Amino acid sequence: MQEASALVSASGRYGSWAFLPVTDGAFLQSTPSEALSAGKLNGRNYLTSNAAEEGLGFVPQNISTEEDLYDWIKLVFPLFTADDAAR
Repeated sequence: MQEASALVSASGRYGSWAFLPVTDGAFLQSTPSEALSAGKLNGRNYLTSNAAEEGLGFVPQNISTEEDLYDWIKLVFPLFTADDAAR
């Protein structure tokens, strides 16, 4: 299984990974952001983390111009409008 996951990750865009949290509708009924927006929090602790210092693993290191940056943004976020990308 690990080999398949590595193969899928390697075939994707730079900075994308095959492993993602899965909401199954029973144990995990929604994403944390959806639960927060809907006011469906039960007050229990929620363990989370961040990737504040891991940018090198998610952003290609060959972006050297603003045009390169916009091209990468359009690739990774295809539903962004021109205004979204500009911000």
